[in-house]
Amino acid sequence: QRHMGVITKNVTICNHVIRDLYTFTHNPALKLALVKVTDFISSLIKYTKEKIEQYPNIRIESNIETSIPPIMVDEFRLLQAFKNLIDNGFEAMSEEGILSISASYNDIDNNILIEIGDTGCGMTGEEMNKIFVPLYSSKRTGFGLGMSVVKDVIDAHSGSIQIKSEKNVGTTFITKLQAYKKLS
Repeated sequence: QRHMGVITKNVTICNHVIRDLYTFTHNPALKLALVKVTDFISSLIKYTKEKIEQYPNIRIESNIETSIPPIMVDEFRLLQAFKNLIDNGFEAMSEEGILSISASYNDIDNNILIEIGDTGCGMTGEEMNKIFVPLYSSKRTGFGLGMSVVKDVIDAHSGSIQIKSEKNVGTTFITKLQAYKKLS
């Protein structure tokens, strides 16, 4: 049983590397569809809860506004990007902590804000400046593709991503995506 857990974990790692390599080298065209943000976030929370089994001392906190307009996105690619942020959050905490997921709508600029945060090891200013550079990794086992893929996917959706981080406190990634709603 223990060996199956190790095998499963390593297969998952291989799948992430292959997926990131493929996305990084092919940059396929977006397959846009109208997506309800609450459903999208529910998928992320479900994914996070599945990962909790590997990290029993990590809690999930979520704060999702209920009246968020939909977004026109490639749901598969956007899920891939946010799952990468979630995976990094778990890895940054390793033993215990809180992974937070929040979503809100700013009607002034018609943006959806999706935040993924952790109470992990945090980053230095230098690490934050390099995090989206292809092939840069601060992890011993990292290939440096995951975060550059995240940035590429967000950019492809005409969005933006910011980082708030403090060493030994945690990191939050704040993503802005345009809501699919006509401004008055």
